[in-house]
Amino acid sequence: MRRAGPAGAEHHYYFDVMSLHLYANVYQTYDIAAHVMQEVSSRVGPHPLWLTETGVKVWDEDAKPPDWPGEWPPYYSATAAEAAAYIIAAYADARAAGVERVFTFRLHDDTGGMPGQRYGLVRDDYTLRPAYLAHQTAARYLHGENQLTGPFDNETVRRVTFWGTPHGRIDVLWNRTPTATIYLHPALLPTATLVTHLGVTQTLTATAGQYAIDLAPATCRNNPEGLYTIGGPPVLLIQADTTPPTMTLHPLPATLHTNPLTVTC
Repeated sequence: MRRAGPAGAEHHYYFDVMSLHLYANVYQTYDIAAHVMQEVSSRVGPHPLWLTETGVKVWDEDAKPPDWPGEWPPYYSATAAEAAAYIIAAYADARAAGVERVFTFRLHDDTGGMPGQRYGLVRDDYTLRPAYLAHQTAARYLHGENQLTGPFDNETVRRVTFWGTPHGRIDVLWNRTPTATIYLHPALLPTATLVTHLGVTQTLTATAGQYAIDLAPATCRNNPEGLYTIGGPPVLLIQADTTPPTMTLHPLPATLHTNPLTVTC
């Protein structure tokens, strides 16, 4: 209907931003966001996409209710620790898909208004969950980039790369499997900074041109399919080379071809 309206094009098809809500399964973030962006663009042209709600319900701070009718833990819920891992991974995948802004649901539980729905970064007693620290880590480091690439998957690890941030190149890495692994990442510099999803930093030294990074296993599989819907705790690998690459345009070769070539941008 928006596309068919006679004045739609001149009025930006009557909306400014496409909104999306995604929960619980971190791996749907990229796939669904990228698909929605493609569909919107093909119908009414490019519009910004905002992820205006995302998060996962915490189950491990409550006892199982005596009259609980289904599975425990509840499907599509997570521990407080797993919910913190979700924050970083969902943000990285959303940004890689082209999502412009990401809003975490929610700041605090408000269990008075939403009984049994513990989504908060902050508990009702104002104590901080690990997800608050993860949110803080994403806000501190994952911004100001000039390019994003990924997500890239190998047999065990997922990677999203933020290029040209004020801190340098940042690779967000997490383990997709239930087995702990050591991931070997190419080293651009002799040392790098490793930041945990909770904001703890350490210096890594390259060996034989690689950084060896311990990645804890995925543990969250509270769903009927038994899939690991949240990976292990992500880490941020920061290689602090903030110098933009230089390029040189060399002269064209002397040999000229007479066949016409048209280039348009």
